[in-house]
Amino acid sequence: MESDSGRFVIVFNGEIFNYLELRAELEALGYKFRSNSDTEVLLNAYIEWDVACLDKFNGMWAFAILDKHTGRFFCARDRFGVKPLYYLRTAKCMVFASEVAAILRSGIVRPAVDRSTVAQYLFFGDLDCGEGTFYEGITAVAPGTWMSIDGGGRIRSGAYWKLPDDVAAKPDFDELYELFHDGVKIRLRSDVPVGVFLSGGLDSTSILCAAARQLGRDAPISAFAFMSPDYDESRYIADTIAQTGAELVRLDVDSSKLWDELTRMVEYQDGPVHTPSALIGFCLCRLAASRGIKVILNGQGADETLAGYPNYFANYWQSLLGGLQFLKLLAQLEDYGGQHHIRTMLLLRRVIARFVKVKLNRVYAYQWVAAMHHRRSFRAHPFYDPALVDSLPHFHACAGNGGLDEALRRSVTISPLPLYLRVEDRNSMAHSIEVRLPFLDYRLVSAVMRIADVRKLEGFWNKILLRETMRGRIPESVRVRPDKMGFATPDAKWIRSWAGEIEAIFRSRTFAERGFFNVPNLLAALRDHVNGVRECHEDIFRAVQVEQYLRIAERTS
Repeated sequence: MESDSGRFVIVFNGEIFNYLELRAELEALGYKFRSNSDTEVLLNAYIEWDVACLDKFNGMWAFAILDKHTGRFFCARDRFGVKPLYYLRTAKCMVFASEVAAILRSGIVRPAVDRSTVAQYLFFGDLDCGEGTFYEGITAVAPGTWMSIDGGGRIRSGAYWKLPDDVAAKPDFDELYELFHDGVKIRLRSDVPVGVFLSGGLDSTSILCAAARQLGRDAPISAFAFMSPDYDESRYIADTIAQTGAELVRLDVDSSKLWDELTRMVEYQDGPVHTPSALIGFCLCRLAASRGIKVILNGQGADETLAGYPNYFANYWQSLLGGLQFLKLLAQLEDYGGQHHIRTMLLLRRVIARFVKVKLNRVYAYQWVAAMHHRRSFRAHPFYDPALVDSLPHFHACAGNGGLDEALRRSVTISPLPLYLRVEDRNSMAHSIEVRLPFLDYRLVSAVMRIADVRKLEGFWNKILLRETMRGRIPESVRVRPDKMGFATPDAKWIRSWAGEIEAIFRSRTFAERGFFNVPNLLAALRDHVNGVRECHEDIFRAVQVEQYLRIAERTS
């Protein structure tokens, strides 16, 4: 789109959810609009406020604007990196695109595979943890940042947003709900049908209940659910459907076709995925598209900001110990241990051992010894070439306090949220679906991050802030359920069903020539996994993903 004067040209991927409010503000400043689109609002906002326009946007975006008079190129990515943006810099030019595949197809360069990225994925399962990609020189624009190139070729960049680090006195549950409610409201703005991805958990249930409350029963919303027989959440889903009057649309998975689905999904993903569970999102998006739904609300981001994962309890206890809250720590360990049938003193010993390890990690000599130990153990890894260890970055142990606040910030900015956002965006775009994430409304995230970390878990209960905020607003059966499933999938079983296709990959010439894998050991592991001798599905899946992705990338470059 061009500006009225023809001076500015914009390319935009995403959605500005508060565009109506911004349009009114710009009209008061004298701007005239030719369309009803948020793209025109974004462009005029840039013309009026330059870089400062980014502070005003509530949404998800990757955009680039060219000033034809000055030659200045400006691009930016949304606060959390929901929408992708990559670039490649050469001696002669810079190339920008929404996909690594597009840069490869440009033919400008033929970059080599980045062995460090491959190694970190194979050994640790790390994906999308930084700005690097599986190809050398192709880099992601970091979330919450902008980049500009002036007419003389000078490059500038900067961060316009970060997670707040000031702490509020106590949580205000009414305020949190108002922020959440408004986040849902502006994401319901659409001239096409809107649906919700529903599991039996707190996040999607909260979204569906808020959406149904705003739309009313005269406009029932479609709720798409994967109800695996291996992980039955039908009771909770039924309670939510009864409260909201939503239309339940079940996803039925044909296990005989899952391998073909996996192959198709990888073609769109622009990189490997973490587990076969990514397939469920891919199939749910296709199901929604088949029903004429173009916009989906989903609960991504709630676990990472509101402390939803089980491993956060260990970080929570570190926060209590580091804060010298000994009596509260003992009470919390007793409650948690009673629920999970673990002795309190055993948990306490683990907490102290972790605390000591965190302290040791600040000592350089300990870091060096630990690094050498890790490298020796990885060189002995049965599935990967020992030389691959040399591609790993130097081990630097975390010097933080190991507390919950640190863990949540890392989850949002490093892992796992950036990976999950990439997987969801590619799954949705593959089916021309737009997925919107109310829990990643930056106003809500800012409010949650300002609350002291020791208020976010309690005993064996996770997501205390969300549970209290949704009191009386969602089915009580969901609000007080202590377990977490999400869209759970039987990954080990699926790997067994794909054994024939996986073996063909492992025996292929290209797989052997990568120089990453110990092929005989992987074949033996696959046989053992199929026969139930040992569970190897994680390593098997990672090896398969690397090969599938690189084959696709090489075909398109």
